[in-house]
Amino acid sequence: MNNLSSRARSEEAATLAVDKTARELEATMAVPASLAQTPTTLSPWLESIDLDTRFLSRYEYRAPLGEGGMGRVDLYHDRAIGREVAIKRIREGDVHPVLLERFVREARVQGQLEHPAIVPVHDLARMPDGTVFFTMKRIRGETLDTIIDALASNDPEVQARYNRRRLLSAFATACLAVDFAHRHGILHRDLKPSNIMLGDFGEVYVLDWGLAKIQGASGAKLPECGGETAHEVLCSDSKATQQGMLLGTPGYMSPEQCRGEHDRLGPESDVYSLGCILFEILYLEPLHDGRTVAERIASTITGSALTRSRAQASEIPPELEQLWRAAVATEPANRLRSARELAERIERFLDGERDERRRHELASEHVRQALSIDGSTPEGRAAQMRELGRALALDPSHDGARRALADALQNLPEAIPSAAQLALENNLRLRRLQMVHSVAIRLITWILVVPVVVGFGVKSWLGGGLLVASLLLTAVLALFTWRKERVSDAWVLFLIFASALSIGLISLLFGPFVLVPTLAATNAVFFAMGVAREKRPYVLITNLLSVLLPVLLMALGIVPNPYDFVQGTMIIRSPLVYLPAGGVQIFLVLVSAAMVITPTLLAGRMHDELMRAEKQVFLQAHYLSQLIPESVHKR
Repeated sequence: MNNLSSRARSEEAATLAVDKTARELEATMAVPASLAQTPTTLSPWLESIDLDTRFLSRYEYRAPLGEGGMGRVDLYHDRAIGREVAIKRIREGDVHPVLLERFVREARVQGQLEHPAIVPVHDLARMPDGTVFFTMKRIRGETLDTIIDALASNDPEVQARYNRRRLLSAFATACLAVDFAHRHGILHRDLKPSNIMLGDFGEVYVLDWGLAKIQGASGAKLPECGGETAHEVLCSDSKATQQGMLLGTPGYMSPEQCRGEHDRLGPESDVYSLGCILFEILYLEPLHDGRTVAERIASTITGSALTRSRAQASEIPPELEQLWRAAVATEPANRLRSARELAERIERFLDGERDERRRHELASEHVRQALSIDGSTPEGRAAQMRELGRALALDPSHDGARRALADALQNLPEAIPSAAQLALENNLRLRRLQMVHSVAIRLITWILVVPVVVGFGVKSWLGGGLLVASLLLTAVLALFTWRKERVSDAWVLFLIFASALSIGLISLLFGPFVLVPTLAATNAVFFAMGVAREKRPYVLITNLLSVLLPVLLMALGIVPNPYDFVQGTMIIRSPLVYLPAGGVQIFLVLVSAAMVITPTLLAGRMHDELMRAEKQVFLQAHYLSQLIPESVHKR
């Protein structure tokens, strides 16, 4: 409990300290009287700036371009060279030595940082009326804050021109320009989207070096402005730099800047500002989006914005999410060490994105190749599948490839490829062999009828001999078939004929209407499952004859009629054996049970085989369906 109370008191004290700092900074929004007063003289080193007596004859005013924190920028025509230039000058009334020194330092800092992303300064001088100005290259483009605002408003034209890849590439260029300045001992201190401009032809510029700070001995002979104390931190309730905002813009300043810890400022401070810009590129909203200066400063110092959940977070690549967080750590020691590291990590991400885009383009080309192939033939469909396989290998999530694959699997050609036909025939051969083996086992059991015939007592040795011989022959053929690893169609037909003959001779026991039809039916079912479709008529005809032929012979008087009908009672007299009451009933019960059990076992085996095949096909279809886009599933 004591630990919890202590922690609560510590958090409350930290919050009060942050609020106090924010209120103090916000209270300085009014320009101190010391800076509002117009001096009567310029500092000595400013008087050394040359007076340009030819200004009015050389430069022709064209139009205003903008207004910054310490001055205004206008478009002029340089008659001497015949080009348009931008001229920045101090606004009327802003002639205090501190502001003038900062203005001149901006020109000299910017002029000595020769980098493609830093606008070159051509000249620094005074107009005939004494106004200090400097001329710059005239640049064209849009500032990053304008672009982000348009993207947040879903402006279709801006969305078409500035995708995330282009913004990240431009941002990486800006990071390298900042790193270039750092290597020359200069901190920008006012990095924000409005100070980064993108041109129509790939140009990127880091603007407004008016708050730049020279660190130590950089080799650049630039004047350093003194007097950067806490009471001079003048902030504005706006994202734009205002007069007197000497150390940056709330919402983009680092925590150490917000606290006025000027001695702690280093490259990591600019890295923090770049991290805020990266966040805004990704989320299209400021990281510290408080409505007032105090709220933005408090958010910066406490880091509360880093823990807030955002709806768009799932759409941001994790590499970029980690990157902006690494750049805006509250403590400088925990941040990325340089703007170059930030740029390089952006470039590594873009390289991977470019590789992904290239793979997508190659996959799309394979899809186009697949769709151009006639898939109505086995050869064409095989070529299509190869192209679609290559496409999915390059980009497994390619919707076009997955959709084309779904169509190829759902609309198969009627013809079967030779390789597939061979595999199918081999599978059918194995299945037929299994079925014929089952038939063989069943036929072998028929030999059990032989002792029954002998045991009942033979009346006709001719008929008995034929039945016993046919049963033995069928059993031998079945045994031989059961041991074979390959069964030809001719052999199967011979086995069908032998089994049908045995069934027909069994009619000598009880006539053609007892046992024979059931035996013929089960025998036909067994063989029909083991032969090809074109051989099934032979199965039907032979087993049908095993029933009808004895009836025909009986009708013609060739064999005795075993049936007598006396006063509505059918009497069976076997022409082959004597029929003892007990033995016949036992025999009929056993045979009837066998004719129930055997088809049941066969049907169960068939069902198991079909279920296994159906399960395999279902699972294959299920896993193949994972390649198909959701839009296809829902149709």
